[in-house]
Amino acid sequence: MVGIMEIAREHYPDPAAQNDKFVLVDVAPLKPLPRPVTLGEIKANPALAEMPLVKQSRLSVSPVSAEQWTEIVRMAEE
Repeated sequence: MVGIMEIAREHYPDPAAQNDKFVLVDVAPLKPLPRPVTLGEIKANPALAEMPLVKQSRLSVSPVSAEQWTEIVRMAEE
């Protein structure tokens, strides 16, 4: 993780997909984190073990709880 972004547009069908199973979201950058937090660091942190990113690493956009976000920000500030 390298920065903070916001969803700029609600999900919509991927025009390149052959079916409606795949969707896209548009995002807009807000600010970078003080330092990147690597996937290895996230996977090694027991407080983040339940993140969808850890359980299904092929996700490009996934939910992050408030507690998980607090931990990631803490890690980025170390």
